[in-house]
Parts: sequence; structure tokens; C-alpha cells
Amino acid sequence: MLFPWQGVGYANWCGHANTTTTSISGSGQFTPYNSANYDLIIKYHMPFLITPPLDGYNSQCSQYSKDATTYHPDLVTYNRSGIQLNYNKQDLLRVDDMNFAVQTYRDLVNLKNNLNSANSKLLNYWYGLSICSGGI
Repeated sequence: MLFPWQGVGYANWCGHANTTTTSISGSGQFTPYNSANYDLIIKYHMPFLITPPLDGYNSQCSQYSKDATTYHPDLVTYNRSGIQLNYNKQDLLRVDDMNFAVQTYRDLVNLKNNLNSANSKLLNYWYGLSICSGGI
């Protein structure tokens, strides 16, 4: 059984790339950090997944990609005409660059820290990432 998608969603990951160690907010109504949500997760032992910001649809989390490319310009990618993507509207990044791994690591550490800060028992039920059909 998984926690309903909208109950956890991106856990604020969609709106912010963790380019330091504190960029991803640890609050929000539809996040596991909300006490109403984490109380249910813990009470009913409900495993949950967090959706990564890059889902392959190219438009879900443009702010994440904008943050990431500002900090790591080598993650910028281009369309088939050779024109740089508009990161105000699109969210694709180069995944064949080492800085993508660096960015992802920072994001995961921050998400773990946010879960631990909200309630350390949440880490027992975080089963990882929900990779959509588009993949990352």
C-alpha cells in the first residue's frame, strides 16, 4: 500500500533544487512534513514514495531545473533544433553530466534531513523515489 500521491507528491522538491543544504523547504500542506500527514503515516505504518522533480514530461518542475542549471550550468540541455531549453517553462536536464549526480545527492540528503526534522520515525516509512513512466 502506498500513501496517496497527492498526500506526499514532490515533498517540495519540485519547486526547489537543493544547491546548498537548505533550499528544499520542509513545510507545506501536501508533504510528509505536515504533522497531519506524518501522524497518519506513522500511526498506520504507511510506506510512501517521493516523486523526483524530473519526470520526463518536460514541464512539471521548471523551477527545479532553473535552480539546478543556475548552480550547474553544464546541466543545461537543448532541443532538437539546438536551441537551449526555456527553464521558465521546461524542466529537462543533462543526466550524463557528473553534476547531475552531485545535484541529486544534495537533494536526497536534504529530503532525508527534512523528514528527520519533521519526525525521525518518517525515515522508517520512506521507501524511496517514485519514478514515473517518463523516468529521469
